[in-house]
Amino acid sequence: GAPPPPPPAPAMPADMPATEAMSRQEVDIIQQDPYSGGGGPPKPAGQMMAYTYAWGFQVPTGNMEGLLNAHKKLCEDAGPANCYVVNSGISGLGQESSYGTLALKATEGWVRKFEGGVESGLKPFDGTLDSSSRSGEDLTVQIVDGEARLNSMKTMRDRLQALLRDRPGKLSDLLEIERELARVQADIDSRESVLAALKLRVAMSSLTLSYTPKYT
Repeated sequence: GAPPPPPPAPAMPADMPATEAMSRQEVDIIQQDPYSGGGGPPKPAGQMMAYTYAWGFQVPTGNMEGLLNAHKKLCEDAGPANCYVVNSGISGLGQESSYGTLALKATEGWVRKFEGGVESGLKPFDGTLDSSSRSGEDLTVQIVDGEARLNSMKTMRDRLQALLRDRPGKLSDLLEIERELARVQADIDSRESVLAALKLRVAMSSLTLSYTPKYT
């Protein structure tokens, strides 16, 4: 089995705003819940880990593009609910200084399958595995705490909406309630975005594959 992951990296504050908009594909993965049904391992009951993997390959320059494309195809054939390509590229194609990278997001089930066949998949390209690593970050506390804060804010929003609906009063009072409601809703939107990003990191591991020239 794989060695236990190293100590988790410093945690991101639960109320940190999302730094980048999530892609439609990522939003769909969260909504579909890849742990439900038969696709992937069962959802962990307690610990929610986000894993990051890195593989380094050495391959003759003439075969570098072919190996990268073979790995990309394995991902694309699995479908976006199991694996999708974040970015890929090769610089100096065919030259001794060429270098390739492939970044993926994938479920742990797909990672296990890829890991099991990685050695045999290198043979047609005369490639070798040069390095591999895995790191993990425990996001359980952030997610549980974030969901608790989110539920609290939603309760406050419901109370403010009830005040507007059921207790008409002076215009100044209504405007104050509306301003507070807008602030609470903005906070809810921000927390939901952060939670979605954290859950995506748990559902889809990050993989970085690098390709360097193999000299004979």
